[in-house]
Amino acid sequence: NIDDSGWITLDRVTAFVGRNESGKTTLLKALHKFNPASKEPYDPMREFPRDRYMRDYIGGGSDGQCWPVCSVAFAI
Repeated sequence: NIDDSGWITLDRVTAFVGRNESGKTTLLKALHKFNPASKEPYDPMREFPRDRYMRDYIGGGSDGQCWPVCSVAFAI
């Protein structure tokens, strides 16, 4: 899983390369949540990072709806 990848600059073709369990699929899933083909609601119980659940989700008193899944910025 990824806590914070920082900003990633994308070109016309971008490759994500890394060891197993380094977060490549997690990053792609977060990007998918930005613009999914079919709209399905964010389910924090299923999608919130398990290692942060007690510390941030429960401890922060959040219902999970205010946590960003993916932040994007476009330059035109």
